[in-house]
Amino acid sequence: MEIELFADERKRINGNWDYIGLLAVPCVQAPALLADLRAQRSTVGFDGQIKFGDLHSRGIGSRLETAMGWLRILMDDAASRKRREYFCITGIDNSKIDYHLFGSDGSPKGKYANVYSRFFRASLLGLLRYCFPYGPISIRNIYHDSEGNLQDHEYFDWHVIKQVSKEEPRVTFGQDRVVFVRSDPRVERVNPDASELVQYTDLILGTVTHTIQVPNRTNEGQMECAKLALPFTREILTNPYKWAAQYDQLRRFSISHFPRSFQHELVDNLPPGEYYQPALGPLEEAAYGQGNFGF
Repeated sequence: MEIELFADERKRINGNWDYIGLLAVPCVQAPALLADLRAQRSTVGFDGQIKFGDLHSRGIGSRLETAMGWLRILMDDAASRKRREYFCITGIDNSKIDYHLFGSDGSPKGKYANVYSRFFRASLLGLLRYCFPYGPISIRNIYHDSEGNLQDHEYFDWHVIKQVSKEEPRVTFGQDRVVFVRSDPRVERVNPDASELVQYTDLILGTVTHTIQVPNRTNEGQMECAKLALPFTREILTNPYKWAAQYDQLRRFSISHFPRSFQHELVDNLPPGEYYQPALGPLEEAAYGQGNFGF
């Protein structure tokens, strides 16, 4: 199978959490998926950037309407078993990471790219081994949203590909470096298709993490997306290995947190037992009338 990968991140959610989102799209499926995403744009009449963090606080506007349409595309694809999207979302609890492992002073300041590079590689391996466990996989490109810390890092854009190639010989790469793209379609001219799918990744990542963490309960636009995706996220978390599930999540969608316990050492392979599935928390309670967050 030949796939392309799209990546984005969210930083310091509720103080301690960083999240990595990876979306894999089979190359043969990408044109139809892009056509559907752009048809939704056309229907709404919105040509700007779809970014979860920019959704309107009052729950209005064409950006939000487009974002909600994109989420329905994802959920409809999952329910109809089209298998156009595969994703892996990993949350990193910084309160359980010893930053001495990434530099002498033990402070997280200035070490984001080092830490991110390490967990990005682990997330990529996790996605490949969970979603595509059998047979050869060819990765045409890895696209990442523009991010200064990572673009300026001396190792990130090439080292992850080199290391994954060593650890998974059945995986080949069409390019030897991660490609950074701007996620605003009005300014990204070189890779406009990749820009669109990086925005899709941002929306999925933002929605799922908001469903779990609810970092901003006053932003109605973000809450509307989280409420829409709540049944989808709940099914992934509560029945990750269920065959013939409503959203076909087995070997397709993965959401996990790391680590379970404080990490005192840096090992080549992150301990699998330290990954765990998060709970939905306050959004689940509010949706069932057990809490009141302004719904």
